[in-house]
Amino acid sequence: MPPKAILIDIEGTICPITFVKQTLYPYALAALPTYLSKNWTATNPLITAFPQADTATPEALVEHVRTLTVQDSKSPALKALQGHLWQAGYESGELVAPIYPDVLPALRAWRSRDVRVYVYSSGSVRAQDLFFRYSCEGDVRAVFNGFFDTGVGAKVEEGSYRRILRECEGEEGAEGWVFLSDHVGEVRAAMEAGMMGGVVVREGNARLGEDDKVGMWVIEGGFTEVTEKLFSE
Repeated sequence: MPPKAILIDIEGTICPITFVKQTLYPYALAALPTYLSKNWTATNPLITAFPQADTATPEALVEHVRTLTVQDSKSPALKALQGHLWQAGYESGELVAPIYPDVLPALRAWRSRDVRVYVYSSGSVRAQDLFFRYSCEGDVRAVFNGFFDTGVGAKVEEGSYRRILRECEGEEGAEGWVFLSDHVGEVRAAMEAGMMGGVVVREGNARLGEDDKVGMWVIEGGFTEVTEKLFSE
């Protein structure tokens, strides 16, 4: 039976994993000092979201953000700040989000079959909106039914996927739901919540060990393979 909803990751799944760490992260770090020099106030929520000890001075916050960035932290405060800084880059044309060529044809094919498509990423919903608004294929936000970030919980926790199900279905029943990501831990968490899961293999992604592949749908043929498997059986 074809799925009724497909939940997808972004980084390493529909865009090169290098885009975030080699383009977006450096852009935000470079833009941060100027932003803080113009917006350093005691009531700025993008600043007050960080621990007080790290916001004593603009320089202290820059260093803290740099540390979190190097750690690839999923801190909601960091993600919100990055999303704000990226907006200027997208709007100026300095940033353009790359999407693998197999992705949009597949998403549109799924939607044409009345399959809902959602995004669940560690990047904030705001950052996701920017990504799909300013993509290499133009504004493609209309392809999606909804967006989720770590506000529903960490992506490696089963409960996060149950919260998404409750919000979208009104219950935790996961029948007909599929989750696609490059991260084995995330896929296993979704499967524990009852979803079907698939690990997407792309160039540059972390190499999968033999243990990672046990009981796992390993997708090496991009979203074309996903379409063939889900809609031909």
